[in-house]
Amino acid sequence: GGRGEALGALLGVLQNAANVDTLGKARALLHQANVGSALSQMIAKLAPQPGSADPPPGKVGRTGSSGEGGVGVKEAVLLDNAVACLRNVCCGSPDICEQVGAAGGVSVLASLVSQGSHETPPPWCLEELMVNALFCLANLSLECDANRVHVLQSGITQRTMLVAGKGAVEGGAKRPSEAACLLLQSLSLNPRCRLRLVERDCVRLMFDVMSSPGAAPGQVAGTAGTVLHLSRTAGQTQKYVALGGLVLTAKMLYESSHPAALKTLLELVMALAADDEHRRALMQEGAVRATLNLLDQQRRSPVPICELACECLALFAADPGAKLHMQKIGVEKVLSEFGDAKQNRFKSERVSHASRLALSLLSRLPPPQQA
Repeated sequence: GGRGEALGALLGVLQNAANVDTLGKARALLHQANVGSALSQMIAKLAPQPGSADPPPGKVGRTGSSGEGGVGVKEAVLLDNAVACLRNVCCGSPDICEQVGAAGGVSVLASLVSQGSHETPPPWCLEELMVNALFCLANLSLECDANRVHVLQSGITQRTMLVAGKGAVEGGAKRPSEAACLLLQSLSLNPRCRLRLVERDCVRLMFDVMSSPGAAPGQVAGTAGTVLHLSRTAGQTQKYVALGGLVLTAKMLYESSHPAALKTLLELVMALAADDEHRRALMQEGAVRATLNLLDQQRRSPVPICELACECLALFAADPGAKLHMQKIGVEKVLSEFGDAKQNRFKSERVSHASRLALSLLSRLPPPQQA
């Protein structure tokens, strides 16, 4: 009744506080108040255990009758709001993420994913709840390695991959796939999780999702980030390249505009470009031109993306075979505008340093041989 409405309003206040918390002060206060633990306990109380024949005390089925093993409509809405709130509150806060993990919140969220991804999910576990649980687990696992282990132990890795893969088929739901891909990206930071993903041929799955028509930003960011992390395991980079990963990465870098997708794509390009053969293949596929386009004043890319783009160009500039190509597409002209951190439009020392490094490398390279 009134208490549920009050809790719903309070969750809204917490979400708004987290959304405008650019300096982390609100999250620091929320951590001190043990909000992560409180939200974890609230979600655990609202969510029925999988396979329970009867609803928890005081709860009813979605139709309002008892004995359906479900959750009342108001409780279901409150549960979804609580998970969405936790998703926002824990984002970017390692302290809150640790707090949630210690309170058992990861296990409860994993249970929601397990139930929501079932072929016949319970009527109270709507798709939006499962999606919010996946996004929340992605945030919790990104900031805390112990939470990655909790997710692995919960046994939802394969289900997460199945949800991610459904977004690769024609007409497949993109939003659940986005959330699942971002969770896989977070999990792949852990060596044990990487091994489990490699065993299940995750690189091929990530390639399929990234190359699917109309891949959403979260799918691109999550798949590129997962491939980047899996490349630390022997043989995974070669598998990605053999599938056509160099062509796909350059293509997605050219087509993407979302900052999260561009960040992971640029990081993946730099990792792949560590190999001479891969670097030249990426250049031939247009990766250098696509990177240069990010510095175009008309695109107004965020400063962190432009910093990565300049560092990526500096990496290519170290290759003697790249000089003629980089001259042709005007790399030197563009980078010459960014050499002074006080004068360049980004006001970024990273942009300035990477630009000067790239120009210095290009000037040292021997002139291209005439045909």
